This record gives sequence, C-alpha cells and structure tokens, in this order.
Amino acid sequence: IGLGDTLLEALHRNTSTDTAHAGLTMNGAKSNWRWTLTSNADLERDTTHTDRDALDAIRDRTLETTESGDIKATANGKLFSLPAGDVTSTITLAGTTTHLQSERRLLGVTDSNSLARTTGEAAMNLDVPISRRNRGFSALGNLSVNGNAEVDHLSDFGTLTVFGAGANWSPVDRLNLLASWTREEGPPTINQLGDPVLVTPGTRVFDFATGQTDIVTAITGGNPNLQSDVRHVWKLGGNWQPFEKTDLRLRAEYVHQTIDRPIEDLTITPTIERAFPGRFVRNASGQLVSVDLTPVNFESSENDTLRIGFDFSHPLKSHRPSQSVIDQMRAQFRSQFGLRGGAGGANGRPGAGQNVPTGSTGTPPNGAAPQSGSRQPGAMSSADAQQRGNEAQTGRPAGGGFRGGGGGRGGGFFGGGNRGRITFSLTDNITFVNRAIIAPGLPPIDYLHGDAAGQSGGTPRHNVQAQLGYFNNGLGARLTGNWRSGTTVNTLTGDRLSFSPLATFDLRLFANPGDIPELTVKHPWLRGTQVQLQVNNMFNMRPKVHDAAGNVPLNFQPDLLDPLGRTVMISFRKLFLPPTTWLQRQFQERQQQNR
Repeated sequence: IGLGDTLLEALHRNTSTDTAHAGLTMNGAKSNWRWTLTSNADLERDTTHTDRDALDAIRDRTLETTESGDIKATANGKLFSLPAGDVTSTITLAGTTTHLQSERRLLGVTDSNSLARTTGEAAMNLDVPISRRNRGFSALGNLSVNGNAEVDHLSDFGTLTVFGAGANWSPVDRLNLLASWTREEGPPTINQLGDPVLVTPGTRVFDFATGQTDIVTAITGGNPNLQSDVRHVWKLGGNWQPFEKTDLRLRAEYVHQTIDRPIEDLTITPTIERAFPGRFVRNASGQLVSVDLTPVNFESSENDTLRIGFDFSHPLKSHRPSQSVIDQMRAQFRSQFGLRGGAGGANGRPGAGQNVPTGSTGTPPNGAAPQSGSRQPGAMSSADAQQRGNEAQTGRPAGGGFRGGGGGRGGGFFGGGNRGRITFSLTDNITFVNRAIIAPGLPPIDYLHGDAAGQSGGTPRHNVQAQLGYFNNGLGARLTGNWRSGTTVNTLTGDRLSFSPLATFDLRLFANPGDIPELTVKHPWLRGTQVQLQVNNMFNMRPKVHDAAGNVPLNFQPDLLDPLGRTVMISFRKLFLPPTTWLQRQFQERQQQNR
C-alpha cells in the first residue's frame, strides 16, 4: 500500500473475502395473472490486515460480516379493457433484512459496531392504452401512458417514496417516442453508514491545491451521519427503424437529473477543503499529512446527458447436421426419457407413433435448454443491444448464460435455418452538464470545466462504445471498443493537468459445444458447457497525464492509474441439470397433460 517513512520498506495490506449465496424462484399463472416469487440469502465476510509504520507494531485489523436476506412477490395481469386495449398492472410486495457487524483493531485497541436494517416495500405500476392502430380508437397511432408508485419503510430511516409517470407513443410503424419523469428518495446503503473505518498510512494522493503528490494517512469507511437523497429525473427518447426488412435501429435518449443531498466520495480539491476543513490536516509547511475520505452529503448536483447511437443485426444461415447425426440424437433422447419408437423418417421427421418433438417448442434432449424464446449466447437483437452493452466485460453470454441448446427461431430442433447472427452497435454518451454545489455560499464544482471528479481527472465530454458480435454453429466472438475524450483539471498554482483521451478494446471468443451436434452425440456431457477466452485491454493502453511543462506527476504514473493493463482469462462452465429420473417424470407428466 505504500512506503513507510520510519522503516523505509514496503507496507502491506492483505484482504480476504468469503461469500455464500442461496436463492429460490417460483412462478405460476392464475386466470389472466402471472406471479413470481423470489428469495435470496447472502453471507459475506471481509477481513483486512494493514501494516503499521513502526518496528514490531501490531498489524491493524478490520473484520466485517454482512448477512442479508430478501423475499419478493410480483403479480402482473389485466385489470379491465378499454377500446385501445387492456389496462394492466404490476403489483410488488417485498421485504429485505441486512445485518452488518464490524470490528476494528487499531494500535492494539479493539472496538466494534453493529447495524441492522429491515425494509418493507409495496409498489404498483399501471399501464393504460389510449390509442391503438387497427382498433376502434386509432387517431393517435399507438399511445399508452403509465404511472408507478412505491413506498419503502426502512427501520433506520423511516418511510421513503418513489413516484413516476411516462408515455409511449408510436405515431407510425417502426417509430417509438418515450417520455418519463421520476421522483425518488434514496437512503444511503448500510455499508455507506457502517463500514469500519480503515486507516491507511503511506497513501499517495495528488493535492490539487499545491500541484504536488503527497504521502498521507488516508481514512476511509462509513459515515453514520449521512442523509437520504432526493432524485428528480426527466427522460425523453426515441428509436426508429428506417427500413422494414433491415434490422437497423437508430436511437437517442436525453436525461436531465437533479439530486438534492447527493452522497459523494471526497476528492482532494481546494473547494472541498474549504467546505470540510476538518477532514484535511496539513503540517507547518502546508503539506498534506492526513485526509478523511469517508462519504458526505453535498447540497445538490445536476447532470444532463444525451445518449445517441444505432444497432444493427443480421441473421446467418446455420449448418444443419447430417441425417445420421440426427438419428443418433433421437436415439439418445428416447433412451434418456424411456420412449419407444422407430428411428424416424427421412429429413429428420419422426416416424409414425413417435412423440419426439422436432420444432423449436419441443423439449430438448439431455440437458439442452428449451428452444422457445431463447437466444444464442453472443447474439444480440437490436432492441436490447444497449441493455447488454457490458456483456463483453462481464463474460456472460447474451440471453441468460451458457445454455447447451439455445438458438433462435426457425432453426428447429436439429439446427439449420437462420440461427446465427451478426450484430454491431455504436453509442456515444455526451455530457452537457455535470456540476455539484457542496454547501450554500460556495461556488459550484464543474467537472466538465476544470474540477476533478476524482484522482482520474474530470468528466469526459464523450464516452463512445462500439460492439461487434458474431455467433453461429456454436462458435462466437465479441469485440468491444471504448473511447473517452480527454479532460483538464486546474490547480491553485495556475498549472493545469491534462488527461489524454483513452481507447481500449476487449475481445471475447467462446464456444458452446452443446450447439454442435456432431460433438454432443459423441460426448453427451458437453451439453450445457461453454469454453471462453477473454482478453481485456488488448493493446495494453493506459491513461496518460501531464502538467503544463509536460511532466508526469508521481501519482499519475500510467502503471499506478492502471496496474493491470492487458489481462487474459480462460474459463470453462458447465450447467448441471436434475437427475434423469426427475426429467423423465416431468416429461411423462407433460405428455399426459397434452393428451
């Protein structure tokens, strides 16, 4: 973590984390309503040991244990009908409980803290159609409005509310316009309130008041005096598909957000030091020796952004396995589920008297996921490309993981058809306003024009992301590029730090053996597996910072800003399904219901 002043040797910090998770999901339908019940239980234990800058000093230790559980019930369905369509509602009831136990040993003295929070939630959303094409009332095209309300009661913060409203209008085919407003009260997390205080000696920080890099004692952790914030968010957006037969969508969304009492982490700037002088300690020569960086409430903040881009998607024809492979797959399917019948007719169709499904709605064999409504891992439709923009970074395939079956519609049970897909998307996030007021009477902090949002500089005007994806015949690739514009930060000495633009590229290559019939008939255990190679920051690019004279401050050395650079990860995943006897029983019950 740094270099000790007394011992002149490296000081170390060791952190270990243990986690456990259990989850349950149930769903069903009753009349015109569908319901879902989910429950989760989590346990996390974090232990941190920190060296002291003294001979034979006892290491500082912090121990934090977080226990949490939640249960959530959701029901959605039709309330009544209007000329333009059905009025639908979603009702949610939920409860969560969290317990945080922390213990700190500093200079041989031990103290502890315990926090608990229980939350009850009740929410309702209402969708009302106003006009719809090809219905009795269609003058406005497709128009619907919605409203939502939520009440949360927190054991340690009282009652908080969320209100929102919106409209969705499609005046003509392939053009959608959306508008929404939300007011939300948000409490600080239990970690922001009660995390144990960490005292880290030998921490390098850049002092924007003096333009120098100092070695200080940094104090981090929770702040029990935090207040809840209040967010007001306006959104206006739209998407347009200019060509009927080409899956190309243009999209734009403007967001205006204001926050009262936002919760912020502190940076070491002159304006923040004037607002919180007690958090900064300097010696007689004016050099920083200690900073308290625990979170605080600012007076207010404002943020205006525009997100524009497009998504393109094109289906690819997939390879169809040979008839002999199809016959072997049928034989394995019948053997697993205890079915009887011939080998099937030509062209992959079952023989007389067989109940083997061959369409996309059938039950797949031996661990393959259901075809209906599924997506190819790595394939991305134009409508949800934006929502899965971080897929390459997380290593999670699109459409819900690493299913062995999968596949788009039209391919059928045994491949072929247009099951593959190539996609491309480009998005530019443009920030017009990003400023905050720390306290009444102080000038605003403008993160776009010279103020620091952190040790990484100000807020870039542009953040651009491009994604290119391919998936077909069980093989896929995704290339993601990210670019951000440069920023500048002013100091009290009149010097200016320049943060250069940065472009990085990430590559993900993966194979789903379960989507390659020639492999799975020989090695059935490969169904439900995925092999993946992921390379982040392919070209080992790092941020570059320099002052007016071209010098690089010590704290902004490229290797300190990004210690990892290029990383390579290889992973193998396997989906395990219930025993064959259970699958047989479920299949037989479904067959009886169909009869």
